[in-house]
Amino acid sequence: VNAHFSLQAGCTLVERESFSSLLDLGFVDTFRFFNPEAQGCFTYWSMRANNRPANRGLRLDYCIASRNLCVDVDAYGDNKKKSKPGIYVGDSFILDDLDQFPSFSDHCPVGCTIVGN
Repeated sequence: VNAHFSLQAGCTLVERESFSSLLDLGFVDTFRFFNPEAQGCFTYWSMRANNRPANRGLRLDYCIASRNLCVDVDAYGDNKKKSKPGIYVGDSFILDDLDQFPSFSDHCPVGCTIVGN
């Protein structure tokens, strides 16, 4: 982490350690859970620097869920818990497509779907 990045709000060492401590208590970053290989997925871009068109941003917005609500995905990408009764996180997303969701803010919407059967 470079020196400039580590001074930005949401990216300081204290904030990052605090977020890690929250996850250690049994919570899950649902977007990372469903998209472990994702890169360049941001939820904040500086409007003053016009960073959104070039996708230079930060991921500051999260959907956090209890680890008990997140289940493994099998080799076919199917959620293994679909056939089991209960409530669980079915997916997580970042709505960052400028064509579909014009920029009205320096942040974009994030969310997760909760499934029950």
